[in-house]
Amino acid sequence: MKNTMKEINLNEMEKVNGGYIFRYGDYDHNCVVYEVINDKTGDVMETFYYDDIDGAFDYADSHGMCCWLITWDELAQLRAGKKIEF
Repeated sequence: MKNTMKEINLNEMEKVNGGYIFRYGDYDHNCVVYEVINDKTGDVMETFYYDDIDGAFDYADSHGMCCWLITWDELAQLRAGKKIEF
């Protein structure tokens, strides 16, 4: 089987987008929020409400980001400048 992976240089790597989805709220009262999070800064890129987790995943996917759900502790780690390990 031929290896079709291409090595990218640092300039190309800078253009790669990434991200996470952070979920919080009160499920009993339909007050759930999904935030698409920048994987470098921890900033919120877009917010989706209630049962629109598909919207959050679609947004992340259409912007070339991964769709990992992260916890509050992982978000705090990211915002402290540390890499999240899965």
